[in-house]
Amino acid sequence: MSDNIWTGEKVHLRAWEPEDWKYQVRWSRDTEGDRRTYDIPFPVSQAWTRKHDDELALQRPETDALHLIIETLQQEVVGGINSTDCDPKNGTFSFRLYVAPEYRRKGYASEAVLLLLRYFFLERRYQKGGTGAYSFNEPSQRLLEQLGFQLEGRQRRMQFSNGGYHDMVHYGITVEEFCEKHGEWLKANAPADAPS
Repeated sequence: MSDNIWTGEKVHLRAWEPEDWKYQVRWSRDTEGDRRTYDIPFPVSQAWTRKHDDELALQRPETDALHLIIETLQQEVVGGINSTDCDPKNGTFSFRLYVAPEYRRKGYASEAVLLLLRYFFLERRYQKGGTGAYSFNEPSQRLLEQLGFQLEGRQRRMQFSNGGYHDMVHYGITVEEFCEKHGEWLKANAPADAPS
């Protein structure tokens, strides 16, 4: 149990720092990860990446759109998670996740998602979170289903990649589904100063 709401049993979520540009450069070489996450971008220089990440690190969040680094409790940077499409009026948000290849299938992605959901549901009063996965990204679909996300729909032929068109599969989870599915995790990982 940690005193920090952003810390779980395996990972800690933190803000971007100026020196994190070097991870972004390394991750930009993961073509398959780019393909699964969004799109394969044009190569950019280290100088551009450093300038972009410096600006990101110095931005104060004005909304609930967060850009967070995922690091192990030993402070190894393993990936990033972002909240997007935040709609406080309706209580809905989306997120995007990336974990570097050498850190996949170790429980880091799962816990990063749980930490983000806990914050949005139990601290920011959102009622539903969602994300999408391309139809060929079966590992992400399995992860979401294991975490209790419900399949909500499919948009056909939404991405062209590797010579073909692929569907976008949409998943969502409500605060009630999250609390029911992860009640034991919530109790085990409640910050020490949390009200009971």
